[in-house]
Amino acid sequence: MSRIRILDSRTADQIAAGEVVERPASVVKELVENALDAGARRIVIEVTGGGARTVIVRDDGEGMSPEDARLALLRHATSKIQSLEDLRSLATLGFRGEALPSIASVSRLDLVTRPQGAERAWRIAAAGGVVEREEPVGAPPGTTVTVRDLFYNTPARAAGLRSAAAETAACSQAAEALALAFPHVSFEFRSDGRVLWRTDGRGRLRDAAAALYGPEFARGCVEVARAAEGAAVEGLAARPELARASRALQMLIVNGHAVRHAGLRAAAEAAYRGLLPARRFPAFILHLRVDPAVVDVNVHPRKLEVRFADERRMTSLVHHAIAIALKSADLTPEWGAPPASGASGGSRPAATPWRGAAPPGNAAQSETAAAWSPLRPSAAPLSAERVAEALRLYEPAAAIPEGGRRLPPLRHAGAVLGTYLLAEGPDGLYIVDQHAAHEKIFYEQLLRDARAVAAQPLALPLVVPVPPARLALFEERRALWERFGVVAEPFGPDSLVVRAVPALLYGDPQEAVAQLVEELLEDEGAAGDPRAPALALASCKAAVKAGDRLSPAEAQALLDRLASLEEPFTCPHGRPTVWKIPSAELERRFGRRAGGGRGPAAAD
Repeated sequence: MSRIRILDSRTADQIAAGEVVERPASVVKELVENALDAGARRIVIEVTGGGARTVIVRDDGEGMSPEDARLALLRHATSKIQSLEDLRSLATLGFRGEALPSIASVSRLDLVTRPQGAERAWRIAAAGGVVEREEPVGAPPGTTVTVRDLFYNTPARAAGLRSAAAETAACSQAAEALALAFPHVSFEFRSDGRVLWRTDGRGRLRDAAAALYGPEFARGCVEVARAAEGAAVEGLAARPELARASRALQMLIVNGHAVRHAGLRAAAEAAYRGLLPARRFPAFILHLRVDPAVVDVNVHPRKLEVRFADERRMTSLVHHAIAIALKSADLTPEWGAPPASGASGGSRPAATPWRGAAPPGNAAQSETAAAWSPLRPSAAPLSAERVAEALRLYEPAAAIPEGGRRLPPLRHAGAVLGTYLLAEGPDGLYIVDQHAAHEKIFYEQLLRDARAVAAQPLALPLVVPVPPARLALFEERRALWERFGVVAEPFGPDSLVVRAVPALLYGDPQEAVAQLVEELLEDEGAAGDPRAPALALASCKAAVKAGDRLSPAEAQALLDRLASLEEPFTCPHGRPTVWKIPSAELERRFGRRAGGGRGPAAAD
């Protein structure tokens, strides 16, 4: 007897369904994509029991005739393509002809559809992939698909589902992605009879984002728009203070498909370099429009990934689009702005304020900074000559790129805690972290300076352990390291011997050198200036520290230099240099009307 046999169609369909239907969220995604391809302008999604009990998708699209409805339940039946050549110009979401039959094979499915202009609708009921009943029914134009008892005939898959709340969240996220991809379509998502969110379908991405993630998040985003060589990117990029602890709110939409793409994600994150602290991730919603002939959407069973003919061109387009948008925006965080928060619903990630951004500064960080002070102990006042020399060495940029933003002129008004400078601006009170500000001044000048950074030879060379796999990276960058003052060479199979360091590193350099080498070797493949980690560290060590007392003249000189920078809002490590309390917020807090008048309860 032959050991190889042909599977029966029912078993084959259930196995194939595993590629398309992973969980209730997969059902939501596939059915909503079909509705969008049918030209729907309003889509309602209802789930009960996290979608395992019921998923219903209603649309007002063009509907199907009884003949097309029957064919739609057969595998590889589609109206989107007729040959492989059609894949090169594909402009629809669903095209494989697998969604409905795959869903039907692992559920009890009810399809009711009526074409525009038809007198009646047609209903088809199926269970486990087998059609059980067909009949004419009354229903409005469009299509309604009801999926009950998902995985009822594959108990192992049913047992693998998570809690109802977790599955509801996943269903909502699948619908949210499509609502953001098609803001001109009105979406409504319901769970167990309760409306969790809805979009208005008026075509504005910002309005859709506000409906899903809250108006504060939508207001905290800058517009992104850039086109080049037959491709375009547009969307929203969140300001740095809306950074998150995860990548949960990073949305990439390519020709209407919400996708995962490591290269595009990395390019977008690289545009935020220097604006975010470690282990914080930016939020963005990006629409990419490209010629279908140069993008392959058929590389993943559930169309979650794409491949571009020219990956580098697309990643460059995304990076520059966000970088230009951020450079053109005023990124000064406002102290009086209400914290952004997500709306209710299990899938809605809260856009929380940037933790650690508000003063007072981190105590451990301040102690470390004070220990490495290049000037004097923090309890002693600074000499005017030392600060003046530092500020004279690092003159501001001569010109600002088109679209860039600077701080307004600031007038020194005092200091608190020996760390934060108070400054009056034309639109409110500014609070400046003197260390972060001075650090940014050093850093910007070092990046602009074409000359090599002076090296300070060490009296006793330092041996720094390095993983063997990283030594090759050092060899590639040795000349660049020497350009900014690090002279080192391999020392055995797993270490470097460092003979000179940047002259800006004052005091005992052992800890700083170890940190510098670690940062440089961890920066492999990152976008931006490869000198950045070393220069950021050098700037940190050379800047004034928390607790250093500045005279009014010294403080004003520092504020003037900060206001002249092209990107003054964060230090090289992503911490904010400045916060603003708008005039309107001050007036509100003190019960005054805008413009300086007193409110009814205000006293003279």
